[in-house]
Amino acid sequence: MDEIKYGRLDRLEGYIKKFYYLINNLTESNEILKELDTEKIINDNNYKFDIIFKRVPYCIPAAIVNKYTLKMEEYESDIFFSIIPSKESTDIIIIYEKEKSLWLLDYWRKVKCYDINILNMVESLMCGDEQWFIKPSIIKNKPIERVKIIEEDIYCVNERKFLQEYDVSIFDDLRRIFVEDMDEERKYKEIRKITDTLKRVQFKERKKNFLKTVEDQYMEV
Repeated sequence: MDEIKYGRLDRLEGYIKKFYYLINNLTESNEILKELDTEKIINDNNYKFDIIFKRVPYCIPAAIVNKYTLKMEEYESDIFFSIIPSKESTDIIIIYEKEKSLWLLDYWRKVKCYDINILNMVESLMCGDEQWFIKPSIIKNKPIERVKIIEEDIYCVNERKFLQEYDVSIFDDLRRIFVEDMDEERKYKEIRKITDTLKRVQFKERKKNFLKTVEDQYMEV
């Protein structure tokens, strides 16, 4: 047990050191980062973590700072996502363990190619954890039925894989803008997230399955 605790603390310590390294590095590179749509990968052999920083030239009106611990076959891997919006841009910061998260780089290469992919990533993160903040009007202007589905989906996080694309739109206006010049098939797929009336299993049953999943996980420990 002590070895497991030490391993987790070691990762946390590495993250904290790397975080401050990031802050210093971005401060030193402030002139470069004033430009929109800037991407920077920060790596250093002295740390177990690498950092992806990307600034996109539009505001995704949600703030996220989440940590995810993925259980692989033989080890655990920590990944930190931060989404920081401002008036005309959004900063995306991904901190990951370089030795254990090579798959994440492949995922990121695909995501960063299109704005709609980045939006889908953010929505997936939001539905994988309830610790985030959003511009109130985004929720206020949503149909009540869709808000209810989103709330229940966040609770039943066990039903989706990590970073799995979410089938309900949270940011409708951005979605419509991002798909304007895409092919009709992709456009149709994304717009359906706004227009479709989705049906889910009754929440009572979903909640029961979620609690059973949590119970089974504790039994394994």
